[in-house]
Amino acid sequence: MDGGYVKLYRKSIESRVFTNSDLWKVWCWCLMRANHKPTWVTVKTGRGESEVFLQPGQFIFGRKTAAKKLRMKQSSIRNRIEKLKNIRNLDTQPNTHYTIITILNWDTYNQSEKKEDTKEDSHRTTKGQPKDTDKNDKNDKKKEKKERKEREYPDWLILKSWDEYKQHRKEIKSPLSELAEKKAINKLKTFIDSGFDQVEVIDQSIENGWKGLFEVKNSKHKIADIKPTTYAQKQDAERRGRAAWLLKEMEDEKNSEGTDKAVSLLPGNEI
Repeated sequence: MDGGYVKLYRKSIESRVFTNSDLWKVWCWCLMRANHKPTWVTVKTGRGESEVFLQPGQFIFGRKTAAKKLRMKQSSIRNRIEKLKNIRNLDTQPNTHYTIITILNWDTYNQSEKKEDTKEDSHRTTKGQPKDTDKNDKNDKKKEKKERKEREYPDWLILKSWDEYKQHRKEIKSPLSELAEKKAINKLKTFIDSGFDQVEVIDQSIENGWKGLFEVKNSKHKIADIKPTTYAQKQDAERRGRAAWLLKEMEDEKNSEGTDKAVSLLPGNEI
């Protein structure tokens, strides 16, 4: 009786009970007190005790206990119970030592668990929807993590920024297919090779609501000006450094060969 719940319908605000605040208070208390399943209860009867069997929707009523719980006078409790009886919300079975109150149409306020389950299966309640949504979200995250694991990404790619770009594409109703993602990564690499910062390129597209990736106009900085922090960035910087050194060596060698040839053609230097 302490756990569980009862149902209150919105149409209750149009009832005669709702218009009287004290009557509404007593009525709600009766609903909360009613047993939701058949049970035996022990009741004090003078100096002894008695076992009373109660059906669903019934409870043992005493004016003193009710007055204490509801902080109302016993006479007020009695009058409102009579009022509820007259309008056919409940019925009373008085006894020398106690009164059994029966909530009429109890099934309206407390349907069986079997009916509740059937209703929940056929039409999900509002309470159930967040649970279903959370479950779906977890499944989506697991799927996304599995896809990322199966799909290999280059070491130089900053996955945090790339995930933001993929999420952006989903939000603008243009998600990346596997082939489109591969091409987009290759395009991003060409921008990096031109000296652009990949984070800046991605952020530009997200901020402007663009689907594609483009060179950053008026870029404040390029990769060469950024100090590498992650291991992947450091590797990329090293590769760039080696490539730049090799190009410089080839260019110097070419210039050197041209100079030597020009010097050899000067008068007096013929071979």
